[in-house]
Amino acid sequence: MKKIIIISQDGSGLGFAKLAQDQGDKVLLATAMQKDEEKPKEFNLVGNGIVPKIDLKEVLKNPPKDAYYIFDQNFLPEISDNLRKEGLKVNGASSFMVKAEHDREFGVGLAKKVGLSIPPTQEFKSLKDGIKFLEQNKDKAYVYKPNNSSKSYTTFVPSSEKDTSANEELKIYLSSLQEPKEGFILQERIKGVETNFEVYFYEGKPFFAFCDLENKRKLAGELGENIGCAFDYVFTVPLNSKGIQKTIGKFFPLFEKMKYTGTYDVNIIVSERDNYYLETCARFGYNSHPNLLMALAKDSFSDIYTSFMDGKIDNFYDHFKYGFGASVSLYIDHPRTGLPIYIPEDKENQFYHFDTYKKDKQYFTAGYDNYIGIAVGHAYTMEEAAEEALDVANKVKFPDKGFRNDMALKTYSNAPINRYNALNAMKYFDADEITKINQTLKDHEKIIDETKKNIEDISNENKKSINSINEAIKKILE
Repeated sequence: MKKIIIISQDGSGLGFAKLAQDQGDKVLLATAMQKDEEKPKEFNLVGNGIVPKIDLKEVLKNPPKDAYYIFDQNFLPEISDNLRKEGLKVNGASSFMVKAEHDREFGVGLAKKVGLSIPPTQEFKSLKDGIKFLEQNKDKAYVYKPNNSSKSYTTFVPSSEKDTSANEELKIYLSSLQEPKEGFILQERIKGVETNFEVYFYEGKPFFAFCDLENKRKLAGELGENIGCAFDYVFTVPLNSKGIQKTIGKFFPLFEKMKYTGTYDVNIIVSERDNYYLETCARFGYNSHPNLLMALAKDSFSDIYTSFMDGKIDNFYDHFKYGFGASVSLYIDHPRTGLPIYIPEDKENQFYHFDTYKKDKQYFTAGYDNYIGIAVGHAYTMEEAAEEALDVANKVKFPDKGFRNDMALKTYSNAPINRYNALNAMKYFDADEITKINQTLKDHEKIIDETKKNIEDISNENKKSINSINEAIKKILE
């Protein structure tokens, strides 16, 4: 039994706390309510009756030395760093990782430093200046992104294929917005395949990688506003694959110098000519990791993550299945407290909890967030993995439930199955050809060495037999 402390500001780590508890570990959900929290009552409900909870301030008075501390998002870096300085086992929310996600200029600067291309980007303080810029560059299409991450739902990608039409579409959109206080960027639209690669590092050594293909649009058919993650697919990829080496692999020398321990990801547009870096957002309490650690995992959550945190990283891929993990987010449009949730007993281990609490053996919505939970599934094709996740989503019941039910289809723009096929055609998931050749040579060398040894063994046995015969003849002659 291991002692796991999940640290959360928004309850997104609840699912991991419940998972570890269900798998036999001692768990605490340590909550850190934000000072300007608008829904304190609902926040305090999240996780009640499901896992033991404690205020993070109480934990920090005397942090248990034998516990593993896991931050579910990138926040409170000063606390994360201090726990590390005390020699405790900590995952997530380091100052470096928080800065890489939340400081766009810093993240882009790192990507440039290691040699990744960046889509041409312009920073603006006012909508008026942004509109003027679009008028001066009518032949190019751009994407609008707010600097305030809490306003990410206002991100706008024009749907028009023609660049001039897309430019006009975005200009009209900007004219409809209220002035963003934190400013915004206009980033040139790059045609290609959007994907995400993530790698685990221990003291600078990369030892595990996976790919995440997600869709952010809330409604079926890629309609509605952008949300955190509507659904996604995850699958492991070799560290020496083209996809890793041409994208996040460019960070390897930097992280080796830093002796970096943690995860790092890159959102990338893969085009025919180049790969373009978009952002970094390796959040733990987010679809990709619940998907990875529930749908793809062969071992328990704590076995996998404490092995990582303890530096037991050899053969780490053995913790995971082949094939695909699929996840789909379940939500309601208007959060409210006390809506009953029914989860079939045989689907409990395929449902990741977000906005839930339990009373008298019954689950309810806490009313803190739109996202109630995530349904996951695993199979050896993307379509079948989606069917498994959607089966769970259909069988979990609560009023006004919403989720994307088209994740297995290929009929809309940005469909993950089409993106996977495109990347696969470009051999982005295959091990590097040179590595394959080297491995083949090693295999041949091993066979040759084994053959030599067998010959030597046979020769030695023959010598023994000849000696025995000679000894027998000598005795007879005597």
